[in-house]
Amino acid sequence: MRETQAFSLSAVRRIQTRLWPVGLCISDRYVRFVELSGRGRGRLEPTRLGRRALPSGAVSGGEVHDAKRLRSVLASLAYDYGFERVRVAFSGLGISAFLMRISEVPDSAALRSLIEFELEERVRDPQSDIVFDWEILGETTDPSCAEVAVFVYSHALLEGYVEAFEGTGLSPVSFEGAPFATARAVTPEGARGARIIADIRGDDTLVMVTRGGHVVSIAVVPIGGASFSSGASGGGLVALAEVLDRVIVGLSRQDGVRIGLVALCGKAGGAPGLSELLAAHLKTNVEPANVWRNVCSFDDVIPPISWEKSLEYAGAIGAALRGIR
Repeated sequence: MRETQAFSLSAVRRIQTRLWPVGLCISDRYVRFVELSGRGRGRLEPTRLGRRALPSGAVSGGEVHDAKRLRSVLASLAYDYGFERVRVAFSGLGISAFLMRISEVPDSAALRSLIEFELEERVRDPQSDIVFDWEILGETTDPSCAEVAVFVYSHALLEGYVEAFEGTGLSPVSFEGAPFATARAVTPEGARGARIIADIRGDDTLVMVTRGGHVVSIAVVPIGGASFSSGASGGGLVALAEVLDRVIVGLSRQDGVRIGLVALCGKAGGAPGLSELLAAHLKTNVEPANVWRNVCSFDDVIPPISWEKSLEYAGAIGAALRGIR
């Protein structure tokens, strides 16, 4: 019997509103989905969201190991919920990001050539085995140069997900790494400065450094919520605090970047005492992320899911927001 959790608003309200492509976020254990609707005047609300468990081994380390079993779960979402167009976020060690500084912003072709040259120094894999994209940062730490956030994917990683969607009844509108979708969900529109987003999962933590909402660094730390069993004073929490402290100190020393906030999400992001312990250790602001901040105001809409549970849905929410916000 497959494990499914789902939450929804009434069917009548869904008919009365405009539905956007559904956001999917695929991890090793679950496919999480979020459906957003437009209520007019630029307002959004979540109409359906939930998760479906994946068979063990279908996805491991973010890579698709059994496309047939993943495909079966995806097809069940299309059949059970009537989903068609989807935006997909996926995790995996084959996703990376880095910040590149250039004296001025050239045209697109010249910038691509500069990035390809930089990739030869930073990425071990041949360029034929990777896919990359970039965003130009509007805010820089050095006014004498421009800064470009570069995102790199393993081609094989991406192809595994593309193959898994074939014949499912779902039509992917876009694919992207879960770190970028998560940042889109939890970063306020127009945000400036540097932040850390820590997506604390069961067995590990995905640490993202963002600048003005753009992801400029990604790291996976082998410390997750499973190591927090002894509470806020446990060794796992202290170890995570020490890792985040090294990231903050390193950014300050190397680039003069000050982290203004550490936002927590993921399965253990709302663990009791976690934000307080980290804030005391890091000497900076730490708070659980508001994953709905770019969707709706709680004054207008109460999402059909608890606050603690919603922290697991940042990637799916961010995927659903792509093309809207």
